[in-house]
Amino acid sequence: MKNNLFLHDRYTPDKKGLMTVCYRYMLASTDMSDVMKKVAIKESYTPTEKEKIFIYPNASVPKFKIKPFCTKYNVKLIRDVLKADSRFVSNEHIENLLSSETQSVLIIEKEVMISFFEQSTLRDSGFLHEYRDSSYNELLGLLKNDESINRIYIQINRTSKYQALYDSLVEYLKNIKYRLITDSNDNYDDHWDIEYYYSMTSSSTYKEIMSFINDNINCNVYNTEALVPYINSSIVIDYKKYDDLDRLLETTDEESNNLALEMIANCDYKRSAGYILMLLRKHRAYFLDAKGATHVNFKSLLKYFNLYSPYDIPDSIDSLLSVLKEKNLLTEDIFLKIRDEVFDDVKYNAGTKYFEVTEISIKSEYLPYIQRSPLEIVDVVEDDDELMLEDT
Repeated sequence: MKNNLFLHDRYTPDKKGLMTVCYRYMLASTDMSDVMKKVAIKESYTPTEKEKIFIYPNASVPKFKIKPFCTKYNVKLIRDVLKADSRFVSNEHIENLLSSETQSVLIIEKEVMISFFEQSTLRDSGFLHEYRDSSYNELLGLLKNDESINRIYIQINRTSKYQALYDSLVEYLKNIKYRLITDSNDNYDDHWDIEYYYSMTSSSTYKEIMSFINDNINCNVYNTEALVPYINSSIVIDYKKYDDLDRLLETTDEESNNLALEMIANCDYKRSAGYILMLLRKHRAYFLDAKGATHVNFKSLLKYFNLYSPYDIPDSIDSLLSVLKEKNLLTEDIFLKIRDEVFDDVKYNAGTKYFEVTEISIKSEYLPYIQRSPLEIVDVVEDDDELMLEDT
């Protein structure tokens, strides 16, 4: 594997107390998402007696619920992924593996950087004179001895002493008429004020990704959300329970509020998704300050919907529907219930006595995202009430 050396301006003291320029091994413009697809992650799971399971970090399920799950279904949680019959990984863990950083850099070939460091004028300059025994020798030796290094990515920066390195390098490259390297293979040798942004993945992260793939290819790998139906209660929030919980949250009685929060946090997330989000949105102000919102159960609920704090709770109908759409949990009954809410809002707040709102329809482009009946939630819509599409 070819590495790129990324030089940047975070200084760390060496043993002599001098400050050295930091560097890291990076892979430039490396998109690993396609490589990650070699591991097929399943969304549905059924426990098998006496099987061994492994759960990767950043799981979207609370740890304290795993032990009762293992006891109930007679499965064993182990620490060695290679010995596991089933492995569970969260979307967050995958995203962390695939994370990269975008930096503004100049790219030069390794041989040019070596020549730059070896020139006498630089060694006598204000930059490397102070660091001759530390960063100069370290970087030059690294470039000469590490055959895996392909190119050097120099962070474009204007801070502290790192500026001297950057200025000296640019002057040297101009003098030798060096042609800058860009992703598009264009040459901008006369445009040194242009900043080039590159997405880079660290070599250590690359190794983690490849390790994950090698450990799990052709194995039973599941999204941790597949565990939710087995670790939470089987309670489904339908339209009747929604009304009950709504009333509990409307009161000023703290005990009633806490009871509602606990029921929401411990229900079947998937089959209750629409009504959960409607309750969260309607009572968002309460959940922002509720003591129970800091409990691991409620945090796990938010995490299931890719909400990382109560402040991420949808505050509009559009954002609520977007969360459901992203999770592929938009159901017909939820759409119709929200449609009626929007209709009432428009009808009674139109601010005109000359017009009457008699109909509201769902945009046709969103119809394909509506799940007709996969979740088997109680249908609250009258038989003659159908989804109406706007005319196109």
